[in-house]
Amino acid sequence: MPQIPELHQQVTKFKHWAATADRRSGEWECDYEHWHDLWASASDTIIAYQDGAIPNAEADDLLFALARDNECKHVREKLLSSPELITTLAKRAVVSGDADAKWQIAISVAEAQLPDAADLLRPFLTDADEYVRRRALMAIAPFSPKEAEG
Repeated sequence: MPQIPELHQQVTKFKHWAATADRRSGEWECDYEHWHDLWASASDTIIAYQDGAIPNAEADDLLFALARDNECKHVREKLLSSPELITTLAKRAVVSGDADAKWQIAISVAEAQLPDAADLLRPFLTDADEYVRRRALMAIAPFSPKEAEG
């Protein structure tokens, strides 16, 4: 298994910055000055684990990066080229407490047109977060129209 400590370092760096950041704006993450470093490490991690065999700690860091990059969407765009990794992250995201990671994974599952998309999306339909549920409902529609209508 490859070791990608750089992503964890970049996530830690972001978390330290976020602890003092002004979060009054819905796009507060955009003020982070080291996005290029975080994007590069996330990209390296996606490439290293494109087969989907990513350890939980690295998956959690990648989900964190994905969630924080919800405006620019560089991480999500890179992730779309790795369907096996999206599958693994979708299963991991279900138990995540991060709604921004969940809705982005839901739409990534749909955009990647994964063969088991409906099965991967179903758990998000009952998520505690309303926005996650709505995005999952829109995402599942092409794969299971009856569920989307229900």
